[in-house]
Amino acid sequence: MEKNGVTNWYQYTTQLQNGQANRYILKSFAEYGDPSDRRYCGVWYYNDQLDDYTHFLNEDYTAYQNTFNSETQQPSWRPSYLSVSEDHLISSTFDDTDVGSWVARHGMTADDLHSETMKQLAAGRYIIHLQGGGTGSDAHYAALWSTNYINHEQQGVVFQRYRDLKVL
Repeated sequence: MEKNGVTNWYQYTTQLQNGQANRYILKSFAEYGDPSDRRYCGVWYYNDQLDDYTHFLNEDYTAYQNTFNSETQQPSWRPSYLSVSEDHLISSTFDDTDVGSWVARHGMTADDLHSETMKQLAAGRYIIHLQGGGTGSDAHYAALWSTNYINHEQQGVVFQRYRDLKVL
C-alpha cells in the first residue's frame, strides 16, 4: 500500500489509521521538508501475521524518550523504525519482532554515531536502521543496532564496512 500527495499531518495520521484498520503494517516512512511545509511518505505491507505495532508522530526528544520507556516495558517490544525530521522531531513505530539483543539511540551527532557504532560492533551488534535530520553541525541521528538481523557469513564484510564508516 502506498499513498502519494500526503502533505499534512492530518492526512498522514488518517493513512496510518486506515492502514492499520485494513491489516497493513507500516514498514518504512519518512517526513521531510521544513516545519511549515512538511511532507510524509510511507510504505505498508499486508499484515498477514497480524503483528501488533504502534506508531507515534513528531515527538521532541523528551516525548520520544517517554514513548520509548513506555513501549519497551511491554515484553519483547522495541522500536522498529524511526524518522528524524529536519527540526529533530522523531516519528516511530514499535513492535514485538525478535532481532536478538538490541540497542537504540537518538539525538546523536555524527561523532556520537561513530562512537556508538564502534561500541555496538564490539558487542556484536550491527546497525539495522539509521535516520538523520538537520544539516551540517545541526544534523542529528537515530539508530537501531541488533545481533540477529544479519547472517553470520556476512559479519566480517559488514564489520569492515562499519569500521570505515564516515558520516558526511
